[in-house]
Amino acid sequence: MQTRRQAYKLGQNCESQERSSTKQWTDQLKVLQKFMSQEGHCDLPQIYNKNPKLASWIKTQRYQYERLMNDEESTMTDERIQALENIGFEWSEALQSRFTPRRSKKQDSRSKRWMQRLEELKDFKSREGHCNVPQRYDDNPCLGTWVNTQRRQ
Repeated sequence: MQTRRQAYKLGQNCESQERSSTKQWTDQLKVLQKFMSQEGHCDLPQIYNKNPKLASWIKTQRYQYERLMNDEESTMTDERIQALENIGFEWSEALQSRFTPRRSKKQDSRSKRWMQRLEELKDFKSREGHCNVPQRYDDNPCLGTWVNTQRRQ
């Protein structure tokens, strides 16, 4: 009986701490939004005398992001990343370059071909009024094959 009560209280404390942590995070995001609307950017120096708490919070966000990208335990979530990026927050260049996948020439070539086929499909739609390209499309066999492949994926 005592153990169950203790476990219940522990669960309540954890939930309460989690709600408090989320509220604190959201409050700091609002402060950053206000800063952004006034200054036009989210780039605070690491030492910012006007609001050292916000500067520290931003440093923490970048640190937690780096931990997340390294598959380490982190408080950063996809929702938080999205919320920050939605207001114009930019991760440091060092973080971006480390965690942005490097593309090979082969990948770039595939990407260009994919974009070319997409443009061809747009042209087809403007002419025909639909995107139902036959798999064996005599006017552009590559487009027919590409559309069929996109449907399967």
